[in-house]
Formats: sequence, structure tokens, C-alpha cells
Amino acid sequence: LARLVNSLKGVSSRRMRQEFPDLARHYYRANKLWSGSYFAGSVGGAPLSAVRRYIEQQNRSVQGTARVLAAPRRGPSPPP
Repeated sequence: LARLVNSLKGVSSRRMRQEFPDLARHYYRANKLWSGSYFAGSVGGAPLSAVRRYIEQQNRSVQGTARVLAAPRRGPSPPP
């Protein structure tokens, strides 16, 4: 997984620097666009529409406690 993530970061960094030259000037000292770390998580059996709504709402201001959008599970629970 780590090799895949690093590959995606490398390709996306090169493409973004080509399309947005100001990025290269802004990050010239670090000479890298992405940090060395990454996060990988699972959404279980949540439908793509629920995941999409959750991601889209991350940029919105939410008053109070954060809400997690999850669809109810259907069928038997997966083994641990």
C-alpha cells in the first residue's frame, strides 16, 4: 500500500507542478509537494453516495458535534 500511495503522490505532484507552476515556486525549499505520511481508512460497506456526501460536507461549517453519515448495515455483520 505504501508503494502505491507514494507512486500516486509522485505522479500527482509532477502533474500539478506542470499545470500550476506557482506550486513549484511556493514549495521550492522543501522540493516536495506532499508530506511523507498518509492515511488509509476503510468505509466498510457504506454506499458510495454516503461517502461522497460525507466528503463534500467536510468543507462546510457544521455547528455543534460533527455528524457521521453512515448507511445502516444490511445482512450479517462481517467477521472481525
